[in-house]
Amino acid sequence: DEVPAEKRNGFLAHMGQEIGNIKAYHVTRTLNAEQIKIQGFKAQSSHQSYDRPAAVYFFLDCDEINSDKSPEFMSAMQTVLDISWRAQYWNATARVHRIWSPIREYTKTELVAHYRQAGGRLEPLLATVSCYSLNPGHCGRCPSCFKRWVALTNNYIAQAWGTHPVIGEAADTARTKISAGAYDKRRADEISRAFATFTRRVDEISHAIATFTRNS
Repeated sequence: DEVPAEKRNGFLAHMGQEIGNIKAYHVTRTLNAEQIKIQGFKAQSSHQSYDRPAAVYFFLDCDEINSDKSPEFMSAMQTVLDISWRAQYWNATARVHRIWSPIREYTKTELVAHYRQAGGRLEPLLATVSCYSLNPGHCGRCPSCFKRWVALTNNYIAQAWGTHPVIGEAADTARTKISAGAYDKRRADEISRAFATFTRRVDEISHAIATFTRNS
């Protein structure tokens, strides 16, 4: 799961690399989402010779806790791919794989911050979808929407929600887990900061409304 130093100097501009008749794209620049160009591996013949590792990237952040996004899962998948691509009748030379998760050390809040600092525009960022609901937009109730809200709120970015995440079930679950110490400090601090930012913003709006009402 460790990313080589030469590949950690940023992750979002592509660099083509030929692997046999397969082209992989490494990401080599810090977090400009408009420069992401991820190409799938495409073999052009049933008999290939691969003398370099095939790179596979999982874009996971450090808050991922599901087992199918764990370092153990990635290691197991790498083994499965290596076994599947051993030298055999349809593959003259064995092909080896390396699975990287180059942004695993960052939280969603940090990734959004890096994106904005690198000049990334709001439009493509807000056009992304991270909601469990089948309906258009973001429901605001699911855990994915809550994580998105935390990252955006900590970067002072607003968007429309079906139900505001701060009053949804996912927010209540997060409060309970913070109180129980179920989250690590880094994650708990980010969630708490988002709640505090939201509360402060509501207070500012309430004060502005009250001032306007008095002066009207």
